[in-house]
Amino acid sequence: MKLGRVIGSIVSTLKSESFKGAKLLLVERIDLQGKRSASPVVAIDRVDAGPEDLVLLIDEGNSVRQLLQDERVPARTLVIGVIDHFDLGKDFLSQLPGRAPRKVKKS
Repeated sequence: MKLGRVIGSIVSTLKSESFKGAKLLLVERIDLQGKRSASPVVAIDRVDAGPEDLVLLIDEGNSVRQLLQDERVPARTLVIGVIDHFDLGKDFLSQLPGRAPRKVKKS
């Protein structure tokens, strides 16, 4: 699993049958400090993420096909969660900017 930030959405009138009704997002992968760590990817959204949301991604085609229960879906990346906050331990607390106010849990 990887961390990402939603930076846009994808609209396509012509697409694979597997994508009918699916929301497609443009997501930049980020590191634990919130800095971009790789090129943006197109991801299928199943959790209703929105602009600037921090998200949890699965970035492996076989896992995505299993979760979607579709062996023919031509996809590699799936948004599986919206991150409210995360805690990296008592010596390092991190809060990434997002669309909504976030709480930082202290250890």
